[in-house]
Amino acid sequence: MKTFEQHPLSSAFPPMSPEAFKDLIDDIDQNGVREKIVVYEGKILDGWHRYSACLELNVLKPPMVEFEGDNPKVFVLSKNLHRRHMTPSERAMAVATIVGSDGWASGNIGNPSKATWDKQGGKNTTLGQAADLANVSKTMMQSARKATKAIDEVQQAVKEGKMSALQAADISSLPVEEQMAAVKSKDEPRQRRETPKKTSVPVNVYDALLVSFNELQDHCQTLTSELKTAQLELQAV
Repeated sequence: MKTFEQHPLSSAFPPMSPEAFKDLIDDIDQNGVREKIVVYEGKILDGWHRYSACLELNVLKPPMVEFEGDNPKVFVLSKNLHRRHMTPSERAMAVATIVGSDGWASGNIGNPSKATWDKQGGKNTTLGQAADLANVSKTMMQSARKATKAIDEVQQAVKEGKMSALQAADISSLPVEEQMAAVKSKDEPRQRRETPKKTSVPVNVYDALLVSFNELQDHCQTLTSELKTAQLELQAV
């Protein structure tokens, strides 16, 4: 069977947790692939985990279809931004990665709606537009945009929940060695999906509380950054 790579647009989003991936394998083993895997430019655009599960199960011909939409960026975002376990940092980083270095608007052209962004095919994206897409503040989105200029290891750390977009932005201009050191210092990711060994609440309640905690943590970091900016502006005045 021909093997496929994951499309860069697909890999902008966090990987599925080992536990969830195991559940997916079990489900496909029992019920087959419910939704076809989408291929674009010879790579997996949507359904990477379904495809990986098929490889684990030695499924020789998983159901695949070529992408036929107007724009792959719009398609990928619509398929993935609804994930309930994604933190604000991860959503912002995913949107910034998909917009890409050449997708941002130059100058001040206002703040078009998401519908306008869809029609534009993801081109000339404003900061406000991207923030709306990711459902984060402009400060968070600005940090994510800056974080895309960091080394690959730093960007991956944000996607895996080891580092926030704000933290990644802060070190994005440092020498490679210092960025690598920062990544190594955060080897332990924020475990959003793993079940605690001992808990007095149902797993779904624990997961929901942990997601809320991570969102509050990101929000706190955003407010801290905005406060520092306001203090500098006040000093200048």
